[in-house]
Amino acid sequence: MREIKFRAVTREGKIIKDVGCIKFFEDGSIIVNGEIPVEKLIQYVGLKDKNGKEIYEGDIIQFQLDVLDDGSFGNSLKPRYFTLAKVIFMAGAFRFECDGNAPLAHSACEIIGNIYEDSHLIDNK
Repeated sequence: MREIKFRAVTREGKIIKDVGCIKFFEDGSIIVNGEIPVEKLIQYVGLKDKNGKEIYEGDIIQFQLDVLDDGSFGNSLKPRYFTLAKVIFMAGAFRFECDGNAPLAHSACEIIGNIYEDSHLIDNK
C-alpha cells in the first residue's frame, strides 16, 4: 500500500513541501498547516525517481529514450536523446504526459522541476 502524502501550491505559485494539517471549507478554499491558504493540493504518486526523490503530481521529469535501429524504443547501449514529461492524474491513474508513445520507467527518470515553479521548462512543448 502506498503512502498518502500531499504538497500544496500557494496562490503565488510556490510549493509547500511539508503539509501536515489540511482544512477544507464549504466555499472551496483550503488552508494547510493551520494558517496558509493554498490554491491546490498535489499528491505523491507513490514512486521515486532514479535519485530516490518522491514524484508528485505536477513534477517535470526528464528521462532518456533509447531508440533502436528499427525505430522502436528499448534498451540500447547508445541513448539517442532526453525528453521531458509532466506527471498528471488522468482517468483514475497517475501518468507521464509527453510527446510520443514511449514506455516510461520511473526508476529511469529524474525530477528537474514542477509545473508551478518551473513552467518555462515545458512551455515550448
